[in-house]
Amino acid sequence: MIKERSMYRRITAKMQEGNIMLARLHFVMSVTCLCTPLLTKFPSERTSIHLLLEELAQVLQLLLQ
Repeated sequence: MIKERSMYRRITAKMQEGNIMLARLHFVMSVTCLCTPLLTKFPSERTSIHLLLEELAQVLQLLLQ
């Protein structure tokens, strides 16, 4: 699990040094669930750009809701 890794702990400790960084951390954690399906659908660098564009548009639409 990501939260158990030392890099995750170092990043979260660094982001908690200031209030704005803590807000950014919470934002990143909240959008992770939206990006994970996209990353599993397109795991390689060889993707079809028209499919990727459509998926990114859906993620952006979810973010803006």
